[in-house]
Amino acid sequence: MKSKWIAILLITSVILNLLLVGFIVGKRAMPDAGADPTRHYPRWARTLPEPRRDALRPMIRTHMQAIRPSLRELRALHRNLRAAIVADPYDAAALDEALQALRGQNDKVQVVSHNSFIDFVAKLTPAEREQLARDVGRGRPHNSSGHKPRPGHRINETR
Repeated sequence: MKSKWIAILLITSVILNLLLVGFIVGKRAMPDAGADPTRHYPRWARTLPEPRRDALRPMIRTHMQAIRPSLRELRALHRNLRAAIVADPYDAAALDEALQALRGQNDKVQVVSHNSFIDFVAKLTPAEREQLARDVGRGRPHNSSGHKPRPGHRINETR
């Protein structure tokens, strides 16, 4: 009887571990599945009324799918850059090469993003474009030290 309970507990443990591993692998493989793709856009896109966000969401999702491989490459190039910085012995040519590759990939990502932005703006109403024009260039609020706060940090202003 005791061995039957041990077998049941062992099987239950294996099943729970497989579920956990599957969940973790799934989250890493598709971190944005089901997420609102407009959260990747600047605040002016996120402030659109929900019906407009619904209308523009398929276009934004397509953009995110198109840019995702470029962003993966950008992350890989950042790893290369960090490796070149800490290399011992230090190799200035390798660091220069890593920086050039990073700059080239940044340019590619910007071209894709700018083209997507052009398409996005074309879908806006005149009033929405006017609001966008007011919002473009507005940075995050500065704190009393004059530095922009990091995302997720509160601004502590003394007055």
